[in-house]
Amino acid sequence: MSRHASWNALPSEMRLAIVDLLEHDALAALSLASRANHTLCLPALFHTVSAPSFAALQAFLHHVPPAYGAYIHHLDICTRFLSPSPVVVPPSSPGTPRSDAVVRLLERAPRLERLHLRLAGGLAPHALAAFPALTRLSDLSIENCDEEDSAPLSERTVVAIALSLPSLRRLSLTRITRSLCPGVPAAFPSIPTDPANLILPSLLTIPSLRHLAIKDTHLGDPRFASELPTAPLESLELGAYDCLSPTENAANAARILSRVGPSLCRLVLSSALPASTAPFVFPALTSVRLTPLVSPSNIPDTLRSLRAPMKIIHLQTLPDDLEDVCEALEECEAGQWALHLGVLRALEGDVLAGDDKEDVVLDENARDAIRRLEGAGWLVGVEGAVSDEIDWDERTVVDDSSPVPSKRTSTGPEVWDIVIPS
Repeated sequence: MSRHASWNALPSEMRLAIVDLLEHDALAALSLASRANHTLCLPALFHTVSAPSFAALQAFLHHVPPAYGAYIHHLDICTRFLSPSPVVVPPSSPGTPRSDAVVRLLERAPRLERLHLRLAGGLAPHALAAFPALTRLSDLSIENCDEEDSAPLSERTVVAIALSLPSLRRLSLTRITRSLCPGVPAAFPSIPTDPANLILPSLLTIPSLRHLAIKDTHLGDPRFASELPTAPLESLELGAYDCLSPTENAANAARILSRVGPSLCRLVLSSALPASTAPFVFPALTSVRLTPLVSPSNIPDTLRSLRAPMKIIHLQTLPDDLEDVCEALEECEAGQWALHLGVLRALEGDVLAGDDKEDVVLDENARDAIRRLEGAGWLVGVEGAVSDEIDWDERTVVDDSSPVPSKRTSTGPEVWDIVIPS
């Protein structure tokens, strides 16, 4: 019996299991072997689609049959112009070509579960009509790729999208602009006042929402402290806004935390909590992460403000701040917490800059500071740093503050990246 016949003789379930394990090159090769294999590989090939530029998005729409969109479960779209597009796709409806292209792709993907939108030039109002049909979409990330003062992405747009998704569980927003109201820098363009519910505080009322992350966004809307019903959030990430002072960012974070219910179990903060704030009671909170934007001097008061059975404290810091962070922690009672120190080489906003993952070498002063913490009863693990004297790998605590990626997103075979030649 030939090899080809042997493959075809396998049960369909076994062939699908093998396809699911193949890496991208092998999967692509198998799909070209026969028409039957091509059909068999399509769900794996198009499970996750990434269009890293508007040109790539145009190419996908031009070259890929519309019916293949039914296989897309995870989608990453960027509408930024990175290079001139060799393919010009005429708009299907009035509006901007970039918004029209996004609409066309979303309309082809009725089974979409995860969507990452990196928008340049905003999103035209007519594009909002494409989202209510995405009944399976549970994970949504929207990021403004432009400078906020020149091309704002209004909260009206992102809130309208979020409220239209019936299955939304995870939402991440980056660089979203509030409507014109007190507290917004005067240099921003005037944005018309929103309808009453199209404001960022309305996100907390989405009943299906379990994870919310808002970064690089003005969070000073006083309506965050309203008495509206709140979704049972399990995970919350609040960034700091660089146009506000640390005191204002701290007050905004405290206002939002006052609305969060007892179901919260993971918290990420890029701003401190006010020292005068009454302790927040979160009985299920087991993991807290503070980014390097939290000043070391504010760490003790922030931790004291969180009255909870925390098991893991993640502190991200830059090398120059490591000693100050350790000294600040000496003011806190060690308790039963495990301390995870993440040493980052540099920051770009509130994230690690670039792709440089080379470890930082700790000097003797930093190592002494960590030893003092261990002597005070802290269980310390360090990530991103190396030392000739200490084996940090044995002490590193696994960061469980982020969801475990699915198999589809942790391996390469299912990602369809379109590269437009220059």
